[in-house]
Parts: sequence; structure tokens; C-alpha cells
Amino acid sequence: MRKRRTHEWDEERMAGFCLQVSLFLQAGISLSDGLESMAQEAEEDQEMLGRLFRGVKSGALFSDVLEKEGIFPSLVTAMVKNGQENGELKQRLGQLAAFYKREAKRKRQIVDGWITSGGMAASFLIVLFILFTQVLPVFEPVYVQMGMRMPRIFQVVSLAGGIVCGGGLICGGMAVVILSASQGSLAEPVRRWVRRKSKIWRAESGRRFALVLAMALKNCLELEASVWLAWEEGGFQGIPGDLKTCIQRIQKEAGSLDGIGEAGRFGRYHLLMIQGGMHSGPLDGIMEEIAKDYEQQAERLRTQLLVWIEPILGGIFAGGTGFVLLCVMLPLAGVVAGMG
Repeated sequence: MRKRRTHEWDEERMAGFCLQVSLFLQAGISLSDGLESMAQEAEEDQEMLGRLFRGVKSGALFSDVLEKEGIFPSLVTAMVKNGQENGELKQRLGQLAAFYKREAKRKRQIVDGWITSGGMAASFLIVLFILFTQVLPVFEPVYVQMGMRMPRIFQVVSLAGGIVCGGGLICGGMAVVILSASQGSLAEPVRRWVRRKSKIWRAESGRRFALVLAMALKNCLELEASVWLAWEEGGFQGIPGDLKTCIQRIQKEAGSLDGIGEAGRFGRYHLLMIQGGMHSGPLDGIMEEIAKDYEQQAERLRTQLLVWIEPILGGIFAGGTGFVLLCVMLPLAGVVAGMG
């Protein structure tokens, strides 16, 4: 199986492409005519769609043309190939469209949630940074003219607060740039570190792994090929050693998925479900249930994290603004007391 390309389309564009081709086929329009129409009407990717049309028109298999283009994941090319071999191309493309549409919707929901929390944190840090670095220094010379000075501890804490808030804004901005970068030698190590440490990411990747494996098995793809596809779509391609162990275990033990558990992808409870499905029921249905379980885990972990983050941010903001007011009011209270 080829490695995942870094310049692949996102889930929303992939869903739109698969759905459009599927609708052409359902309407009785030939694949080449449909691709030609898409190329003529496309505002972007016109050249790429033109290459797809010319490749299919020349008699090449659609799956080979897609793979040669390099922006389509292995899941798409494998499902398209399977659909061509079984005369069910439009059904396979419809399944892919539904899968990527669901993934795009979920991704938007997750990103929107993090943007909301990140925006709130950034606004708090900006306000505190302005208070520490711009507001407090204005009052200090005023109090000096009045014969008063802010306590030394307040000056130190004010300076430290400005440094911490400024550093937090810089680090947050750098993290956003690095994690949102599609390529780069610095971005990938950071992503790998996050993947190793984040329980949320492991739950999300396990959910996607199980969904893809279920879809591949439901369409009668070989178990080994299905595991490769699920591994890639789950985002585990950065650790091929584990996958090699899984595939060897599958081959050695005639289809056993125990190796996936040993590689850290599933716990004992899920492995028991998988083994039960392999011996007494449809494995694809078991994988769909596992995917639902992982989705619930991810949602629970995300909710727990946000439940902790928002009160902490609120406490930091309230404490910072309270400290600034204290710095301003205490010397003023001393002046008023002296006047009395």
C-alpha cells in the first residue's frame, strides 16, 4: 500500500467528488462523460479533472487513474477498484461520499469547539497583557508624584504577569501555525508527540480505524488489505513497525486480529468483541459498534477537558484583573488615608 500523501484533499472535497461521480453513474451517464462535464464546469482543479477524464477515456482503470494522480487516499482507490471488479462502482462511491461527509461534519464540530475555547483564552490573555504592560505602568509615575509607591511585590508580579501573558500568546500562535501547517519538518514531530500523548486523539483515531475496517470488510475486501486501509485512515502510518507485527500475526494465525491489540490499538474488552465477531457473527458489525464506543470516549474526554479549561481560564482572568485593581487601589487608599 502506498503512503498517505501530504497534499490530499480534505474530507469535504473528497466527499463532494465521490458524490458527484456517484450521481453521474446513477443517472446513467458514463464515467468519462461525467468526468469531462466536471472538468468543464470546475472552478478549481480543472487540470486534475481533465487528466482523470483523459486517463479514463484512454481505457485505463478509474482506480489506476486516481492512484496515479496522488491526491486520493488508498481507501478511495481500493474501494473504487473493488467497485469496478464487482460492477458496483456507484455504490462504493456513494459509501465513500457518506463516510467523508460524516468525517467532514465531525471535524468541523471539533474544530469549532477548539476555536471557541482558544479564542476565549486568547482574549483573556490579551486583556491581561494590556493591563499588566500598559495600564499599570501609567499609574506608577502618578503615585510617585504623590509621594507614594506601589509595593515591590506588586511590581514584580506585574512584570511576571506581562511576561507570562505575552509568552502564552506567542506560544499559542506558534502552536496554531505548526499544527495547521500541512507540511514541514517541525510540524510532523509535534503532531507525532501530540498523538502519543493525547487520549482524545487515540480515541478519534481508533474510531476512524474501526469505521474504515468495518466498511472494507462489509464490501468483502481481504482482511490484510482492510487492516492496511484502516491503519492509514486512522493516522497510524507513522508507526509502521506495529502494523507489520499486526499483519504478520494475521497471516500466521489465519485472520486473528490479536496483533492489533498488542500494538496498542484496542483494549481487552474490544478484542473480546472482535474475537466473538470473527467466530460467531459479522465482524463488520462488531467494528461499527467499537467505532461508536470510541466516539463516545472521545466526546467524553473532550467534554471533560473543556469542563476543566473554562473555569481555569475564568479564574485566571478574574485573578489577574483583581490583582490589577488591587495594585491601583491600595496606594490610592493610602493617599486617601493620609489626607484624612
